[in-house]
Amino acid sequence: MFSGSSEYESEEEWRSEQHLHLVDPRSEAFGWKHGVPKFKWSVKAFARVSSEQPVAFENMDRHYRSIYRLKDPLTVKLHRNDYLTSKL
Repeated sequence: MFSGSSEYESEEEWRSEQHLHLVDPRSEAFGWKHGVPKFKWSVKAFARVSSEQPVAFENMDRHYRSIYRLKDPLTVKLHRNDYLTSKL
């Protein structure tokens, strides 16, 4: 979950936070491009997804370039073709 965003003022500012980006700075998609606004997001909360049961991309809705939301967790298909079940 994000709590806000702001635009980087310069390439120098963006590069000073390179350790937070987790992408190659030379990346065509995510690297710095002069004249193209670049934004940073403040993370408010996060949750780890179990690596033992990866979720297929068709079970997620894309909301932004690299932000996805899981569809209804009670019906999401896993890679091994079974379903998550409620433990409540």
